[in-house]
Amino acid sequence: MKKCFPAVFLLTAICVLLLAAVTKLRLRSLPDRLLPPQEELENVQFLSRGGEPLSRTYANAWNYQQQVNLEEIPPLLLKAVITAEDRRFFSHLGNDYKSILGAMRDAVIHRRIVRGGSTISEQVLRMLHPRPRTVWSRWLEFWEVRQLEEVFSKGEILEFYLNQVPFARNRRGVKAAALDLFDRDLSTLSPRESLLLAVLIRAPSRLDPRRTAAPALAWRIEALAESLWSSGQIDEEQLNAIRSSEYELSEPNLEVEASHFVRYLKKRSKSGRTPFPYVRTSL
Repeated sequence: MKKCFPAVFLLTAICVLLLAAVTKLRLRSLPDRLLPPQEELENVQFLSRGGEPLSRTYANAWNYQQQVNLEEIPPLLLKAVITAEDRRFFSHLGNDYKSILGAMRDAVIHRRIVRGGSTISEQVLRMLHPRPRTVWSRWLEFWEVRQLEEVFSKGEILEFYLNQVPFARNRRGVKAAALDLFDRDLSTLSPRESLLLAVLIRAPSRLDPRRTAAPALAWRIEALAESLWSSGQIDEEQLNAIRSSEYELSEPNLEVEASHFVRYLKKRSKSGRTPFPYVRTSL
């Protein structure tokens, strides 16, 4: 038995070194800045001479035209998204072991996947480096998300996430979702509308308000409001206001209707990719 121990130890060491070498080779590099890749921009947005949008496009793989700075996002919406998606976002280093263990426990109890264990940083990494959902992919992501947190600040990661997180109808980012659902800017959202956006991130297509019964969304909104209240992020008055309020969906409309002009511009414009997300016109 004693003679076998050095051989087992040597074999284990070789396997570990081999795994480390293969892992290092397969890790992907991160971009210099957390911005959507310009080479993937295919559809531009046309603007009037004064900057009013004449068109909106959602055919790009990323959100280029409806991005906002982190400072422009309402504080309640920020709190709601972090509470719903990654409540230990500011304290972990990219991987939240408590959340992973909790997701595994719930899966065993309910015999199905009840909730994911992915952090906001992990979700950002998967946007940048999409891979098939395999054990090997999760292993590579474990190391890459550490690099992501070392290279970029929490604020940069959160801003990218809020601008690129998918919603229903091919919308990306909270600004695009607010325009699509309420035809209003983020700064005008009510507390209940802000919580609705945060709730939708978990399953945007399945929970699409235009196809989902209101009660199915109401209990999720109120459960999130309870979490915000119990953690001291909102007071009881705000909690009651969220419970007693409603929201009304609206179809998005352009301030300037110039569909014929836009079609003319698209017909004249050159085909292929462009480095500019906007085209300012003379209208």
